[in-house]
Amino acid sequence: MNNLTAMHATKRPAAGFTLIEVLVALVILSVGLLGIAGMISVSLKSSGSTYTRTQATALTYNILDRMRANRTSVDSYNIAQGTPATNTACLGSAANCTPADIANFDLYEWKQDLASQLPQGDGSITTTVVNNMTQVTITVYWSDARAQQALGEVSSSTNSSDVALSKLSI
Repeated sequence: MNNLTAMHATKRPAAGFTLIEVLVALVILSVGLLGIAGMISVSLKSSGSTYTRTQATALTYNILDRMRANRTSVDSYNIAQGTPATNTACLGSAANCTPADIANFDLYEWKQDLASQLPQGDGSITTTVVNNMTQVTITVYWSDARAQQALGEVSSSTNSSDVALSKLSI
């Protein structure tokens, strides 16, 4: 028995091997967490651009719904980019406005909303008659320079006039 006890005493398990496994697992975990943090950072930076595009889409459908409500004067909704709309103050039933006046008022409010809710926001509307049906093209323009700078797509020294406007057409 004495020989058996001496034999077990000389065989020791590999000490420190488990510690190396834990350190390797910790390195792999930390690299994965850094990757997740980078993805979240890019996601947060691009969420501003996504929000602006959502606002542009909502404003586009807003004017389209107004045009549907005023079908008799759809051709009065033509307006070019950069052209200001006139305020006809058609509010309430006592205003006694024509459909063309309502179209001008809708365009005025739409242009005001574009300017206030989008950076350098503007828009244009063109209507054309095709086979007795009116085809409407609504285009919304805005500057996405801040989001592009946040994502590193444009240098911070670039002038805002050098950055192309983003465009959404429906």
